[in-house]
Amino acid sequence: MTPDFNEKEGKHIQMNAIRKSCLLARCSIGDTVNKFLVDTGSVASILSKKVFMSLKNRPCLRDTDDILTAADGSTLRILEKADVQFSIDGICFCHEFTVAEIDDLKGVIGMDFLEQHDAMMRISKGLLHIAGTQIQLEREATPVCSRVKLSKRVVVPPDSEIIVSGYADGCTQRSAYNLVKPYAFMEKNL
Repeated sequence: MTPDFNEKEGKHIQMNAIRKSCLLARCSIGDTVNKFLVDTGSVASILSKKVFMSLKNRPCLRDTDDILTAADGSTLRILEKADVQFSIDGICFCHEFTVAEIDDLKGVIGMDFLEQHDAMMRISKGLLHIAGTQIQLEREATPVCSRVKLSKRVVVPPDSEIIVSGYADGCTQRSAYNLVKPYAFMEKNL
């Protein structure tokens, strides 16, 4: 977006500027330290497959039928789930992570973790309040968009109808019945 010019003051004013910055936490797993994105837009905490495979003492993996969808509508390739012991700023946690291929990210601390630990964030200051401790997060510019939704795989047999629960972005009703019809994204991915 181009800056608007304010003739009275003779300077440029940036309108609706978006700072492409993310807040990251320094997370230790075993003897490795990685920066995980703290993402209030992600319902699930995710550990990169690369990071998981690099661990000396890997936790046991469990099957999952969860499907994670990125902001662009693409489906993330999920390996499985694992309970991972890790620390943020010396505070130890054990949390269930979905192990998936997430490109350049090492991990994502999602809303499942933040809610479970009653965390509070002061985004303007880059602070995470958790377990009675204040943690300074690192702010970095990044081109990565990490909005993630959680769903279950559903197969609808031909010539049939079923009722499934779901979430629609921007929907203000808590409960409603809706008809879902195939559209271009579904048709091209079948």
